[in-house]
Amino acid sequence: MSSSTTTTHPSVVMATGVPCLDVAGLAALLGCARHHVVHRLAPQPGFPRPVIHISCTVRYWRSSDVLQWLHRPGGRAMSLADLDAPRLNTAGIAALLGCTRQHAADNVTKRVDFPPPCINVSNRMRSWLYRDVLAWLNPQGALDASRDEAIGHGILDADGLAQWLGCTRKHLSQSLLMRPDFPPPFLYASRRMRWWRASDVQAWCKDKGMAAEFAAPLARSHVVEGV
Repeated sequence: MSSSTTTTHPSVVMATGVPCLDVAGLAALLGCARHHVVHRLAPQPGFPRPVIHISCTVRYWRSSDVLQWLHRPGGRAMSLADLDAPRLNTAGIAALLGCTRQHAADNVTKRVDFPPPCINVSNRMRSWLYRDVLAWLNPQGALDASRDEAIGHGILDADGLAQWLGCTRKHLSQSLLMRPDFPPPFLYASRRMRWWRASDVQAWCKDKGMAAEFAAPLARSHVVEGV
């Protein structure tokens, strides 16, 4: 099993005029070793038969047949164009969110609103289209790396949220986040790993009739005594 957090692109070759995958391409697509394809997957009764079979290591499968085999009920159907699309396994999702791989596997990917995997052969051979994960994180558009421009366009961690609201992280934690009407985190991994949708915070500010720059005085006015 590959240890990389982001799966590599499969090698797509042409055989008999149709897109095909060789052993290396299948291994890259599934995120496993070549010998696993040869000795574990290919012998399975339901696995597609190769369109060209020269030897155990020199074989070609129609890409369309492989994609049909990969599709599971409730899963994310892949097209031929998706074969070269960037994908993430659970380790990649953990790296993206800043949480542990176990938390990503046991909690994040099991959320009802999390996108279904495009490859779901086993617990260790699962991957998601990168664009699906980004769309889940930020349904309004592509993630913006700039925290100053993130409002309305992405997600904010606690530091980014405090920066946009114009207060310290301590003020944020001990005042604004204590308010019952403040938007809850859209994604919660731990107290140190929380993310808010910028659009939710923007809607809250609008509901309170204030812009972001006026949230800082509000935060300071609700600071716990003695801070």
